[in-house]
Amino acid sequence: MPAVSAMPASASRHLQTYVRVWHDINRALWMAALEGIPPRPLIYAELKRRVDHTRVLEKSGRIRFPSRHSPSLAIYRVCNWLAADEANFAELIQAFSNILCAIRAVDLDPHGIGIQFSMGSKRWIVLGCPARFVRAIDFNFYYLRADERIWKAVLRAIVKKHAPSRVMAERYVYTSQAQSVLAIYAQISPLRVYDVYDLSALFDDINATYFAGRVRKPLLAWHPRANYRTLGTYNFTWDILCVSRIFNDHRVPDVALRFILYHEMLHIVHGARRVDGRLIAHTPAFRRDERQFAEYDEAMKVISSLRQLVGDTDTP
Repeated sequence: MPAVSAMPASASRHLQTYVRVWHDINRALWMAALEGIPPRPLIYAELKRRVDHTRVLEKSGRIRFPSRHSPSLAIYRVCNWLAADEANFAELIQAFSNILCAIRAVDLDPHGIGIQFSMGSKRWIVLGCPARFVRAIDFNFYYLRADERIWKAVLRAIVKKHAPSRVMAERYVYTSQAQSVLAIYAQISPLRVYDVYDLSALFDDINATYFAGRVRKPLLAWHPRANYRTLGTYNFTWDILCVSRIFNDHRVPDVALRFILYHEMLHIVHGARRVDGRLIAHTPAFRRDERQFAEYDEAMKVISSLRQLVGDTDTP
């Protein structure tokens, strides 16, 4: 563990160390599960010391992490969460045990299979041939709290190509349980059963009306802050469509929310390209399609009067 006084070359380089740390933790916990023994307490202690060191550097202003999403920043946020409470770390330990049981349930030999959690957009990545020999599987971290039933569905979908199991495994990500885990590293507020608007139902309706149902459904969530600056975003890396919580209010007509969803869905359809280091997404073709929204003028009117409708708020 480096001394607190050590100055990292850059925040980016500092974050990259967590990629290796994360790989080592996953490998150690998976080996412990295979051997049927508790993981060494030193694993958690060293993680906590490392995260505490990073917090000191952040608080002192000696490093400043970027606000944009990145794989290494996501890993750091997860490590931060794990180090904050041993109960969180215990959840990760239990997840590896659950995976082991599920692997055995589909008649795979877990020995020789590398298991790791990742924070990308894919639900899982398999190395090797599922029908014959699996060398490694990366599971998305939002499966952390999945129960034995879901884990068995995931493994049946991977190994047996069982269609109903795949549907169950894919739908799990839309549960509040999965999204509460996703919120740890993706800066979202999970969907709740008591939300004013159902983002999933609205997405399906817009998809059918404007895109003939062809837009693949991303992860849907509310932004963690209710503000007027960022009304909606689509993250190409993680395949997450977020909408400002300012719209999750009965005082805001649904036409504005439907337009924001439509706008972000256009990003999925049109994609984006990088020019001179800048990501270009609002092309002329994009703007033309944006005007095809049937209630465009009404939606713009509501959006322009959001402050009058719900007040001036920018709270977490």
